[in-house]
This record gives sequence, C-alpha cells and structure tokens, in this order.
Amino acid sequence: MSGLDPLLAQDNLTRVLIVLQIEKDNGNLWLSAVDISTILRTRFGIRLHWKSINAVLYANPQLSDRRKRSHRWQFSILKKGSDHITGGTSSIVLVDPTNALQSVITLHAFMQSFTGQISICDPYVDPVTFEHLDACGSHNSIRLLTRNINKDNLVRRMVSASRTQGRALDVRIASTAVLHDRYMIDSSRIIILGTSLNGFGKKQCLLIPAGPDIRRIMLSEFDREWNIAGPFV
Repeated sequence: MSGLDPLLAQDNLTRVLIVLQIEKDNGNLWLSAVDISTILRTRFGIRLHWKSINAVLYANPQLSDRRKRSHRWQFSILKKGSDHITGGTSSIVLVDPTNALQSVITLHAFMQSFTGQISICDPYVDPVTFEHLDACGSHNSIRLLTRNINKDNLVRRMVSASRTQGRALDVRIASTAVLHDRYMIDSSRIIILGTSLNGFGKKQCLLIPAGPDIRRIMLSEFDREWNIAGPFV
C-alpha cells in the first residue's frame, strides 16, 4: 500500500497497523511494540507508549499475528489488519470546531513530523500563528510568507525571541496581493489548509495532504514570491 500516513489515522490501533503495513511493504515482517513506538516517534512525531501498543494489538488478535523472540512479543499484520487500514484513514482531515482541542492536536502532529526546511504561505498572520509554529521541531528552518500582519510590534518581538532561542525563522511580506491559499511544505510533503493558522479550530475547514506534483508546483510558486518579497524583521 502506498501513501500510508499514521498522522491521518483516526485511532491508535490504525496508527499501529499502518506502521506494521509500511514495514511489511519494506520487507520487515515482524516488529515489537518497542519497534513500533520508536518508528511512530522518530518518523512521524507521534508519541505512543509500547505498553499501549501491546494493549491495542492484544485486544484485536484477528488483525495481526504474533510470535515471541528473545523474550519479547513481535507482531506482523494480517490481511484483516490491512483491510482495517482502508477504513481507518482518510486523505483529508475535517477540522471540527466543536472539538477544537483535538483539531489543534492533529495540526501540531503534522507540524511536529515535518522534516527539513518548512515553507508556509499564510496571507493573515498574528501572534497566534507563531504559537502554532512552536509545534515544529527546533531544528527545522521556517520560511513564512504572508501579506497581512496584525499586532506587528508583538509579532516582531516573538520573531526576535524565536531567533534568540536558536530558531531559524524568516518572515517576508509578499510584494503583491496574489496570496490566497494557505499551505505548508516540508522536504517531502505539502499540507493545504482551509484557513489561516491564526483562526485554526474556530470554524470548520479541511487539512488536505496533496501529492508530489502539487508540492513541486506550489514550492516553485512559493520560491518565486519569496524571492521578490520584502523582509519583515
């Protein structure tokens, strides 16, 4: 199966099964709960204790096979587990404002999993935007392209504070009013946002992971606008 992403899963069982499926597709048939926990944390920024992983797999024995090696249980996904994944993931995440906390947790899980340089296009920025940016790894450099900044004095202080703490953060103001779409691009993915970060969770919107073709086109557009944009700080 291609395009599997635990960040799009609706529950821990599906997240665990996705890791088992990805590893099986790569030729690794058996994983321990510790292995799965490590993969979720290091590759996807998802923290799930190995005991919780054991618990969900023990509770659903029809979805994975198990064996004991070196005094540790190992698991391998079964066909029913692969079938479960299809019903447990979605290529699009609906943000429900009645459950704003979970929506923010989902957004931050995406941002924590970003790798390399992060390029963010968001026409409307205020201090709340930078609170969300804290979810990105401190090792990631961030380029934020915007058009409108509210409470710009406070935003300047927040940008300066981030840089003082070692964050590579650059903010530029687009030279024209062409910006409309909101999206985030890292070294391999693009996530399209249905709203600006400063309003995330307040109204219903979508998080839409797009394919490599769209990522390539939008990154080219971002770079073009970035190169003619003016510095903010």
